Amino acid sequence: DMKLDDMDDTPGHIYQYLSSYHWSLAQVSLGSMEVDCSNSGERMYNVICLIVGLFGGSALISLLSANMLAFQSRQRDKTEKLRTLRKYLQENAVPPRLAVRVLRQVTERMSAKKLLTED
Repeated sequence: DMKLDDMDDTPGHIYQYLSSYHWSLAQVSLGSMEVDCSNSGERMYNVICLIVGLFGGSALISLLSANMLAFQSRQRDKTEKLRTLRKYLQENAVPPRLAVRVLRQVTERMSAKKLLTED
């Protein structure tokens, strides 16, 4: 006979299972085991909070990583385009003063924020 709420001196199987699950989640996530749950309902609520926190933290880390990779990719793309332009200017013997002006103009335009326009 398994009851969700064991209040006697010997904890039931559900309470023991939830306690061990709570402990393992606290080790994986940054949750503390300092919470002193007195019954299975409180333990279950704590376990659910740990799971939500674990998924929320994982989603945040994933989002930050994806944004950093996208930024690095954009920077690499800009660097490659500027390298190609420099090579073109050098191979076609463009005068140095003109080459500097062209590179400066291209760099400014690549760095400018693109405004949203309504089509």
